[in-house]
Amino acid sequence: MRPWQGAYTQSNIGDAIVGVPSTGPFARTDLLVLRVEDPEYEGERDPRTQDIGYFHLVKGVDQDATVLRGMTAIPLARITLPRNTTAVTADMITDLRRLANPRTERTLHTVHPSTTEKVPAEHGQWANWPKEAAWDLDIPDWATRATVVVTISGLRAEAGNIYAELRTRLGEHNAEPTVVDDDGTTTRRASVSLADTFTLPPAYRGTRQRLGVQINQIDKYGDGDLAVAKGTTVTADVQFTESPV
Repeated sequence: MRPWQGAYTQSNIGDAIVGVPSTGPFARTDLLVLRVEDPEYEGERDPRTQDIGYFHLVKGVDQDATVLRGMTAIPLARITLPRNTTAVTADMITDLRRLANPRTERTLHTVHPSTTEKVPAEHGQWANWPKEAAWDLDIPDWATRATVVVTISGLRAEAGNIYAELRTRLGEHNAEPTVVDDDGTTTRRASVSLADTFTLPPAYRGTRQRLGVQINQIDKYGDGDLAVAKGTTVTADVQFTESPV
């Protein structure tokens, strides 16, 4: 937007069709924008009969373009078209929408185990552990993503080598695992961080969901003992964010 222009409010209810020309022997990248063309400053659109805010396709932009210079417009999507393409599919579209003032909510949870708790004996399968590392989270009704970082400090290892995977679990959704791979032989302490971003399904919003930590210790690569004990701290840093869906 030109710096001397004011503010505009646009809304769209329902679907809008934007034509995307096919490609020939060369690939092309286009940018779909919401363009504002106020005739007081540029263009010749008549506000009495035409929308001064409208969807507009800018053809032939850079492959990684996310902004548009020299035009009063808000980028909505980047469309990457292979050569000889006549139809646009979902995998060609990169969503560039963002909220001007997204809501966030961040909370910090801590646990200090007071007794020693070893990994459950059923090694080779996922188990909830440590048992105290579990929290019921009230998910805001506007949240679309949850970023979770769990740090276990002072993790106790003893009696041999250890290989284990740890992950967080929110509701029925599992995060990617983090590996603990320790070839020590004496009693030692370590720290591990688990981090991932969960996309929250609509059914989770405005509900209470369980956040927990799970472990899968694999004896094939080590037969030591892993435990939380006095001196261990488990910290869960949870941030809910609002974004386009």
